[in-house]
Parts: sequence; C-alpha cells; structure tokens
Amino acid sequence: MPRNTPQQQRPFGKIKRLPSGNYRADYPDPRRNGKRIAAPATFSRKEDAQVWLSGEKQSIDRGTWKSPEQVERERIEAERKAKYENVTFGEYYGTFLSGVRWATSTARPRKQRAKNYILPFWENIPIRQIDKYMIDQWVTEVVAPLGYGQREEVWRLFKQILRAAEDSDVIDVVPKVSRHSKDLIRPQVNEPPARRNRALSREEVQNVIAEASHDIRPALVLMAVTGMRPGEVRGLKPRAIDFKNNLVRIEHTVRMEGKAQHGEDSAKTRSSLRTIPIDPRITAMLKQHISSHMTGIDSYLFQSPKEKGRAVSLKCFQKTVKATQVRHGYERMAPYCLRHTFETQAQLTSGAIMMDVEAMMGHEVRNDPNMQRRYSHASLERQRLVATYMADWVLNPPASKEETRTDIVG
Repeated sequence: MPRNTPQQQRPFGKIKRLPSGNYRADYPDPRRNGKRIAAPATFSRKEDAQVWLSGEKQSIDRGTWKSPEQVERERIEAERKAKYENVTFGEYYGTFLSGVRWATSTARPRKQRAKNYILPFWENIPIRQIDKYMIDQWVTEVVAPLGYGQREEVWRLFKQILRAAEDSDVIDVVPKVSRHSKDLIRPQVNEPPARRNRALSREEVQNVIAEASHDIRPALVLMAVTGMRPGEVRGLKPRAIDFKNNLVRIEHTVRMEGKAQHGEDSAKTRSSLRTIPIDPRITAMLKQHISSHMTGIDSYLFQSPKEKGRAVSLKCFQKTVKATQVRHGYERMAPYCLRHTFETQAQLTSGAIMMDVEAMMGHEVRNDPNMQRRYSHASLERQRLVATYMADWVLNPPASKEETRTDIVG
C-alpha cells in the first residue's frame, strides 16, 4: 500500500506568465472578498514573484499588512514631511503673507515689525527646528529690549505665524514658551505703560471739539457721536449723507498723507461698509459745513486747506487733540480716542444693545458662546437711540457744570 502523505498546503496567490515573458503576481484581498491585489510591477523571474507573495503572506499572518491605498497615503505623507523638513522660517513667511488677509493699515506696521525684529533672527532657520530654547534666546536678545507695546505686538505676530504653520501642518505643534520668555514680554517694574488709546471724559471731548478750528470741528463731532474711524471721516463726500433720513454711508476710507494719500481705499473689513444713523442736529451741522466750506460737488467733505482736491490730513486732527491735551494737562490723547469714547458711552444708551453699537462701529461680529449675544441682532431703530444719546452727551453741557460752552457746533 502506498504511504499516506500529509496534504499539501494550498499555495498563496497566483502567478501568471504574460506574453511579454514577465510574470504577474496577485492574491486575494484579506479585507474584501472578491477583490485581488496585484504586485505593483511585473517580475522578470518567477522566483521573484514567489518571494513577493511570500512577503505579503507573512505580513498578513503577523497583522502588519497594509493595503496599497494605505501605503500610498503614507508615501504621500512622508514626501510632504520631507518637503517641509527643511523649509525655513523665511520661506514659510512668504507663504503666510500670500494667504493672510490684513487691511492695508494693519499690514504696513506688521510687515515692518517682521522685517526689523523677526526675520533677522529666524529667516534662515528651518521652521520645524524652532524650540523653546531658541525662542528664549530670541526673546532675550531681540524682543526684551523693546518697549512693552512693541514687545507685545512683535510677540503676537510671531505667534500668529507659528499658529498658521501649525494649521497648515508645516509644523506639528507650536513650540512651548518658557516662563522666562513670558516674564520678559510682560510689563516690567517701573516701566512706562504702553501708549494706548483710551476713552475720554465728557469734559475732554467737549474741550477738544470747542477748541478745534471751524473747518475740522464737524469731523471731530462725527467721530465722537458715531465711532467712525479717522480714515472713514476723512473719506466722506456729500453723496454719502442722506439728509432726508439722517444717515451716513461708509463706502471707503482715506489713508496716508500728502502725495502718498490713497484717494478711496476699500473699507477695513466687510462690516466696515455700513450705514450709520445720525441725530438731526448733526445733519444740520453738516449742511452748514457744506454751505460754508465745500468747493466742488464731488470733493471731500473735509478738505485739506493746503492741497486742493485732497482730504484733510490726519495730522490736522492730531494737532488739535494734542493742543487740547497740553493746554489742559490731560493724559495722552489721540483722535482715535474719540472712537473708544463712543464705544464706552454708547453702551449706556437705554433701549440699545451691544450689537447695535458694534454695527455702528463697523466691527466684525462673530458667533459667541454667550446665547444672548448669539441671538441678538442690530436694529436701526435702536441705533437711532444711540445716535440721539451720543449727540446729547457730546453737544449738551454737563448738568453739574454751570459755566460750559453751550455752542460747540456752530
């Protein structure tokens, strides 16, 4: 009798010879019935095809097998990481600038800060190699000697670039910052405070307006009662004022001075394109200003006394505010303080909500976890309450003052 031989194991996969003489190997997908996975290339020898099948079988038995799709994804990811491995901070900064959306007035100082304080140190360093120690060195050598306001702005810009790199997967995570660096960035003992805008008192606002020249006084009143930005007031033209309905339309802004002045730049943000209600007393003031100071129907509402066809310069506002500050011994004041004053005081309007104030100021209003704010909406009627309240606050003398200028508009 013939001896019993053990049953031979069924071969794994198939090998087929092609008309070209090469061999093609494939095997059934261990995860999908009916699907077969072929070798990525043909083999010139049958033994090579058998070796490939044997390797795939071992991977399946060990639980380390990967589908061709998974292998391709990992290959692409590895290539991407290899590509970013040596990307320098300076190279990524160029990509960052092409994607960031800054207003012109915002982009100019930030680019200058990057040029002066960030790029000289980081430009040629691979961005993935930035770590806590290097940040400590940069903060100590470059950032710490700056004033607090400048330190804060440079640090904020640096973090914004790194966060963008993290979002783009150029780096895995923003490096941690040591307590040493944080302490150097914070205000130091006996250090002069940063130059910041502030909300003015009623007396300060009324003195600024009363002591301004007649040609720019209405502009300062507008900033105080509407919260308009200086560039928005400078860019106003008569066609932007609806005298019948007491409304002002903000369509553009004016930036820079003299020959570098941009005639009509786009607004700072989408929300900056807005219509603001004004009190009838402000409308009457603007009518009087147009009749006595305007030259040309399409001219700027507030014109430069020296340069024909150009808007009044920001320096005119600054000189007026500075003169009032010095004359009365006030704390630092700037034209933009009138916008801060509006936001501070307008919130006290009875019957109006914060959304109305933000809409008048042209702020970008984003969703907030607070339910009250999320479901609040701006209303023109409530904004008119704000307009009347602010006009009363700016134009009327305080009740506690017996001797105060009663006609600061005329």
